[in-house]
Amino acid sequence: MHIPTLNPAGTPLSPEQLQVFNQFVSTLTPEQASWVSGYLAGVQAALHAKSGGGAGTAPVTGHGPEVTVLVGSQTGNSDKVAEEFKNRAIARKLKVQVKSMGDYKFPQLKYEKRLVVVVSTHGEGDPPDNAKEFHEMLHSKRAPKLAGTKFAVLGLGDSSYTHFCKMGVDFDQQFEKLGAERITDRVDCDLDYEDKAAAWMEQVLTVLAADVPVGAGVQVTGSSVSGFASEGAGYGKKNPFPATVLENLILNGRGADKETRHIELSLEGSGLTYQPGDSLGVYPTNHPELVQGVMDRLGLQPDDAVTVGGETRSLQHALLHQLEITTLTRPMMKHYGALVASKKLAALVDEKNPDRFAAYVYGRDVLDLVTEFPGKGIQAQEFVDTLRKIPPRLYSLASSLSAHPDEAHLTVSVVRYDAHKRRRLG
Repeated sequence: MHIPTLNPAGTPLSPEQLQVFNQFVSTLTPEQASWVSGYLAGVQAALHAKSGGGAGTAPVTGHGPEVTVLVGSQTGNSDKVAEEFKNRAIARKLKVQVKSMGDYKFPQLKYEKRLVVVVSTHGEGDPPDNAKEFHEMLHSKRAPKLAGTKFAVLGLGDSSYTHFCKMGVDFDQQFEKLGAERITDRVDCDLDYEDKAAAWMEQVLTVLAADVPVGAGVQVTGSSVSGFASEGAGYGKKNPFPATVLENLILNGRGADKETRHIELSLEGSGLTYQPGDSLGVYPTNHPELVQGVMDRLGLQPDDAVTVGGETRSLQHALLHQLEITTLTRPMMKHYGALVASKKLAALVDEKNPDRFAAYVYGRDVLDLVTEFPGKGIQAQEFVDTLRKIPPRLYSLASSLSAHPDEAHLTVSVVRYDAHKRRRLG
């Protein structure tokens, strides 16, 4: 396939940039070209926002009905999902625009025909800051009838909270009440959201692409269903950097009631950068005593083979480094309750009794659960399948790259307390 080169006349590129650009484009396959077009659209949006152009992206030219993606985000995860959705939509030759709920003009809602909502839940069932006004308006008398609108909702949240993905539920139910037609069922994602979000995107885009006129050149690229195609090979959430601890200093004086530490980490060779006010995600290791206690209560052996994320590991390794056992979640308790066939446990996780559930999980961990509801006879793999992956712990950075190049400094408090007849460490 012949790809015409750009003519120097009429382009803002320098001669050097133009030469590199033409050489690069001439090597692309159709799939790679689709990916690059989506990536450049994201770069354009970022540069536009940086220059003061505001949040969101301008509509991308394509075929078929325009899709509006509304984003409600507190920590940035919903923004990442929306950006990935946009790139995949562009690859299918769909017109798409991404708008923050905080910037969206509510009167425009009645004109939308294809609406995608990606929203997180903040704390115990609250909307993100940039979604509060939109959420309020959608549930007010000013909300328009949406007959003729198709919609899909993806909720992001943390299943350790009582009202898991409540905002996703709210938006999904309200759009239906207003007469909109659901494209596909709502999906609620936990902290490890990428795979479920990617599968949901493919379901939504398959329906939306079916509306594109014949001959519009729709194609499905090599976008991965199990993860985000936009994830690079660098270090990040899916590929954490093994940082070296340079300093671990106790800040408290002798006899202090609490212990606070200043930890300095080396980022040399990671390529990671940050700004003042950013947070650093750190994957913790579970305490060996907690891991041993869980295995002892269930009668399981440390070297029992289990599969986590497609990889076979020993049970001990999985519980130490891969699986969440310090926090109880409703999905985990439901799954475990089915294995032990406990009516009492089933009542605890009943969504009709959120206060009872919240009271039980407060200050308890998986060892408390398997102690109160023994699971003798449960196989190691069965138990592992009830647990979610360890999420990264987010800590506010206490340093600046300009002052400390290739370093990240954290100030953290050590947690030690007694609860439910056991000593807690963290």
